[in-house]
Formats: sequence, structure tokens, C-alpha cells
Amino acid sequence: MQKNREHVFQAVRSALQGADDAALRSAVEGVHPADLAELFVMLTDDEQSRFVFSLPARTVAEVLVELDAAERGDVVEDLDDEALSDLVIQMLPDDAADVLGELTDAQREEVLEHIPDAQADQIEELLGHEEDTAGGIMTPQLVALPATATVAEAVERVRAVSEDEEIHYVYVLGEDETLAGIVPLRRLVTNLPDTRLSTIADRNPVSVHVDDDQEQVANKIRKYDIAAVPVLDDEGRLVGRITHDDVLDVATEEAAEDIYYMAGTEAAELEEDSVF
Repeated sequence: MQKNREHVFQAVRSALQGADDAALRSAVEGVHPADLAELFVMLTDDEQSRFVFSLPARTVAEVLVELDAAERGDVVEDLDDEALSDLVIQMLPDDAADVLGELTDAQREEVLEHIPDAQADQIEELLGHEEDTAGGIMTPQLVALPATATVAEAVERVRAVSEDEEIHYVYVLGEDETLAGIVPLRRLVTNLPDTRLSTIADRNPVSVHVDDDQEQVANKIRKYDIAAVPVLDDEGRLVGRITHDDVLDVATEEAAEDIYYMAGTEAAELEEDSVF
């Protein structure tokens, strides 16, 4: 955290108690969402409610994603469909799918009706996969171009999306939309702008199938020490990617499941109730 933890907490609480939205925005400025999530759970119920409704939707959405399932569920319960939709719109598709996956079918459908069709379609596609598979943890946001595209075109596309999503590779597609290769970002900056991607791509990249178990995916990323792995369907078409950050989440989840098992309980219990 760039700011002192205790100082931020006191500033946030003071702003909430004084209903000073400007002071609240100033207090959280520059603080990482993961740190804000830790502070959020230390607030009272009333303070949490004011936090959610006083800050910009983007900030609240970033904090919501960082909360565990039980804490996130408590927040979502206090939101109507329109307010929750405003938050979901600010999320990346995979994060939005995680949040909506915890709702009832009726709630989920209501929220999806309030968000843009293109985003809703992406989220629904992710929700169609089992949550512990590659399809369940992947993100559909990536940079994919035909093999005939140039380095200049690839750089332009990366610039357009990199603000919202960290990009590690440009994926090269064949004529039938199958994955034909990948180009690491560093290779883009070491080649001339008019260079065709087909001439600098790695032809046999490591990949996973959309139905592969998430632990298999994590093991493959660790084994080959790659920043991200493409996800393919039965026809070899590119449908998404999984990053090393997603793998860290999987490792944490798998370790927690082992601990719960040894304790004679299940991880699902903590999705509804906190350990306390």
C-alpha cells in the first residue's frame, strides 16, 4: 500500500462518518483494491453500505472482486439489480462471471438484462463452463490477429486494450480461426513495423483445452514458466486465455480445499459463512 494502512483506515472511516464523499475519494486514491478490500471488511455494516454507494462504481467493483465469496455475498445482498448491474459493467468478463455465478438464476438474468449485450454474451459464455475448468477461469479478453497482420497492426491493437487488461502475447490465427502461433510482446518491439506476424510467431505454443481441470492448467503454466496460456475448443479455435495471476488464485483455492478436508469440512461452507 502506498499510503499508511492505519492512516487510510482512519481517513476512510472519518469520511464515511462525516458523509464527506470528496474526502472519501481522496482517502482511497492510489490505494490498491486488494488493500481497500482488507480495510472494507473492518468497517461496520453501515459504513460498508456508505462506502459502496459513495464511491465511483469502478472503484467499488475493483474492491468487490477482491473480497472472498462470503464477504462479497453480503455486499451483493444489499444491492438492487440496477446497482449491481452498474458494478458488473465495470468488471472484466471473468470477474463478472465469478460474481454473477454466486447469484440465483433469477437474479443473474435480471442483471444481465441491464448490461450491454456484447458484455452479457461474454459473461454467459463463461458461466456455461464448469467453474473448476480452464473455461471457468479463463478470460475472453485477448489480442488475436490473422497471420497476415503486421507488427504495426499488432502494436496498435495492444495499445487499445492494455489499459484494462495486461497483455503478454499476441495470438496469431489461421484462416479457420484456429490458433496458429503466438508472438511475445518483446518480439513486437524488436521487429520492423511492416513485419508479418506469421514470420515471427512461435508455431507450437503451449495451450490447454477448455474442459481441462484448473489444476492441470496451473501445473502446465508452472512447468513451462509462461505468463499466460491460450485456451482452445474442440476444433482448436482460440476461446480465451489464462494468466499466471489466475493460476495463483487456483493454487490458493486448491490449498484451502486441502486444509478444509483435513479439518473435516468443505470449502463450500465458507462461500456462505465466514470462519468466524
